Amino acid sequence: MNYRSYSERTARRTRRARLSDKSENIKKSDILQLDTRRMIYELIFSSPGLDFREMARKLDIKTGVLEYQLDILDKQELIVKKKDGYYTRYFIRDKISPQEKNIISLLRLKIPRHIVLFLYFNKYSCNKEILNEIEIPPSTLSYYLRKLVRVDILIDEVRGRNTYYTIENPTLVLKILTAYKTSFFDEMTDRLTELWDRL
Repeated sequence: MNYRSYSERTARRTRRARLSDKSENIKKSDILQLDTRRMIYELIFSSPGLDFREMARKLDIKTGVLEYQLDILDKQELIVKKKDGYYTRYFIRDKISPQEKNIISLLRLKIPRHIVLFLYFNKYSCNKEILNEIEIPPSTLSYYLRKLVRVDILIDEVRGRNTYYTIENPTLVLKILTAYKTSFFDEMTDRLTELWDRL
């Protein structure tokens, strides 16, 4: 056994436990008094669905500090976490519906966002038409189309040999795109920006 590694792991667990005890003793009325914690909360409010690394980059703070403050906000039931594959995404509690969380989580990824924007202006497009727009491997497109259909963002309809896709609730998608438009801009390509400007 590597006693040093074991000792380090034990020390880390002890530190986390102490931090957890401290977070439970903070009064709810004082939660957002700390500048760093309030800044994190305001970022989640204005840019829901960001993952941990995106938040650390945007706020330019150490990951340990961010993890601690997120833990406090979570324990005090001000935010909620949503697992999204390899990502953990953060939202303000009771502000956004489960369906909106699904849409926002996928719009945080470039390829699904491009698919949704394209289909918003090109209803009932088939795989070939979408591939002409996005230029990604067919297998990658199929993966994301299945995922978008599975969470009820897209509807698929078979016509002959082709499957056509359209947005299930374009009004809700437009509401989300316009409400959080600025929070996506640093991830936009020129073509996406061109589509975005048509909203």
